[in-house]
Amino acid sequence: KKGFRTQRLDLIKDLEVTSSGAGVETIQLNLTPTRAQVISQTYGKADALIVRHILEHVYDIPQFLAALKELLKPTGHIIMEVPDCSRQLELLDYSTIWEEHIVYFTPQTLKSCLLNNGFLIEKFEVVSVAIEGPMVAVVRLNPDTSFSQHDFSFFEDVAQEVKRVEAFCRSFQDYKKKMKDFFCTLQQPVTVFGAGHSAAILINVGELPISRVIDDNPHKKGLYMPGSRVPICGSDTL
Repeated sequence: KKGFRTQRLDLIKDLEVTSSGAGVETIQLNLTPTRAQVISQTYGKADALIVRHILEHVYDIPQFLAALKELLKPTGHIIMEVPDCSRQLELLDYSTIWEEHIVYFTPQTLKSCLLNNGFLIEKFEVVSVAIEGPMVAVVRLNPDTSFSQHDFSFFEDVAQEVKRVEAFCRSFQDYKKKMKDFFCTLQQPVTVFGAGHSAAILINVGELPISRVIDDNPHKKGLYMPGSRVPICGSDTL
């Protein structure tokens, strides 16, 4: 309605993705700088790129960001959105690893990542929600390639984030023991409601003695929880 021309990458035509089950992991693998050059030659370079919830799944972040640069005009902007994992780290929420992210960003580490890969941040916002709120960064290309991470005022903040993650890792064994001890003291079989991702990861990482999981979803009932092999039963068995 505003007269802008928009273009969405076509998985088959632009990225040669043929699998019907392909997701962001396949997109990040196929979107290389070389392929991005071909795409920009086909459609022209963009004034704005919207890149949502894919950076945390990227195996080679410098290469992926280099591909985005190939798609962008020198004066263009990228609107980048990733989840903020600060709260999970603070709360020692080990169920967060179900996400299978390659990178678990916080505001400081996302800023550092973007600046160290040749971008300037024009706007940065963290949307406050109960857990894992999105972070949105509006960035443009940095013409000064001589910058280093030591030029950034929040370098010490990044070091603090490293300490937070180290504490998250150190606390795991104690967390696991407390969880397991609590469930083992119960004198009757334990039932979990809902065969979802959080239940699956907690049962697995905590090695919890769960007897069954209740879920009336017909696609799950009668099967088993991944890893733990705990049976999934309907509510009619209660």
